Amino acid sequence: TRIIPFCLNSGKANTFPELRQKGIIRVIEANDHILKTKNEDLRYRRAMSKWMSEWLPLHMRKLNEETESSEEMEALGVYLTQPDGDNSEKVVGVAQLVHERGKWDYQYLNRKEWESYLRGKYEVDDDSIKAICETEQEKLDENPHFIKFRLAHSENSVVEENDHTVRIRSHTAMLEKIFRRAEQNIDEDLHNNIGIVSSDKVKVEKLIETAHTHITIFDNRTFSRIKKFQERFDAIRKKIPVDELPGNLYMDTLRIELYPEDARIFNDEFRKSILKKTHFLIIHLSFLESIWKNREDKVSYTEDEVQDFFDEWIKEFYVRNFQKPFPKNFMLVITSGRGRGSWITPKIHPQITFRPIEALLNAIEDGLNYKDDYQIKHNLCNLLYGS
Repeated sequence: TRIIPFCLNSGKANTFPELRQKGIIRVIEANDHILKTKNEDLRYRRAMSKWMSEWLPLHMRKLNEETESSEEMEALGVYLTQPDGDNSEKVVGVAQLVHERGKWDYQYLNRKEWESYLRGKYEVDDDSIKAICETEQEKLDENPHFIKFRLAHSENSVVEENDHTVRIRSHTAMLEKIFRRAEQNIDEDLHNNIGIVSSDKVKVEKLIETAHTHITIFDNRTFSRIKKFQERFDAIRKKIPVDELPGNLYMDTLRIELYPEDARIFNDEFRKSILKKTHFLIIHLSFLESIWKNREDKVSYTEDEVQDFFDEWIKEFYVRNFQKPFPKNFMLVITSGRGRGSWITPKIHPQITFRPIEALLNAIEDGLNYKDDYQIKHNLCNLLYGS
């Protein structure tokens, strides 16, 4: 095998650190199954499937005292639901990354295709399919590898009261980029017809990657933008145990966590909880200063200081507490408004990168202005992955 950037660049081969130095996050070791594929669309699909199967799963990040599962994960995904009468909802689409016949591949089923699949699986007729769908939806609800997006148009006033409904708008990322409105032959509003969209038009890999990417941010300005995190921070200051802290839509459904630059938060217990589930840990440079302020030899932000923070407070801490190698599906993202800084050098660890604070703020504020929750996550993932 050889290392290639996910963009499948056919130019001069680079090493893994060199690719990460350029800000490329999606890097895989390509095998012959990918490299010998002539069709570009199929080669992209195989590369993306391999990337997601290696990057997204977090179920193996268990503390050493937790029960280890010998079962391998066979699928992960996201399923979309919409209101269906009083106090009920129905599945309108299922996107999943599936391991079959020794290979990973992704697929999308709209409502009709999902019902057809279940009819064949259970050999039932039309009269029984509704009950089967309800049972299968309950199984999805209980599956820790599947995320539910309960979608509703944000102009619906009921959405404001439902803390775990994902608001979308008609002309933002979910419908324009994932369901590709321009390519759908639907006369009525697309947000009311997600269940009948053509599966071959859905950007399913982007939906799965965005849904399953877990992002944790320590920055005062981003923390102040979403008020729902203040309740959680107040509970942290009261020393409420981590597993009893209040959640919200952004944490529980969108996999986004925001915290202020308070060094008291970054204790051992809290770091364990973060490192169990985070792909991107974003920290403002000033937060490093608050953590390292007791160092007598502290100097301005340098390559060694950022590298030492990663080695001691992240990597070595993980290995010591989890009793297993440090995961490859993790990135420490340094952010500031001062530019990349001198610490970004060829010697920096390939799991450390930089993103400007203005870009993070714009990603969040864009979604807030539209009252579109998915737009926030979509924007953040585009910024972090570089696409």
